[in-house]
Amino acid sequence: MTWNIAHTAFPAEHRRFRAVVGGVDPDAIYRAVHEAGGFRSWDEPSRDLLHLRSTAIEVYRVGDRWVLAVNGPSVEAVREVLRLLGLGADRDVQELKGA
Repeated sequence: MTWNIAHTAFPAEHRRFRAVVGGVDPDAIYRAVHEAGGFRSWDEPSRDLLHLRSTAIEVYRVGDRWVLAVNGPSVEAVREVLRLLGLGADRDVQELKGA
């Protein structure tokens, strides 16, 4: 039996970035993601996972507040999604270490 294994190139360092916004309305976030062409992949009473462009968007409950976290491959990608969601592209974006 012969195995053909194609070469796959991965970046030397897989980098991810995140912005966190507190006090969001989860229904408004879902509508904004849907209107921008994204989709919901997980839905629980206390947590949603959505995807838009190259980012993953988590909306989860902390106590009585809803928090949004946008995770993406670059600072620019995260800020663009924040802009599309109407949350302002000037938010602080941090690199996730060990991602």
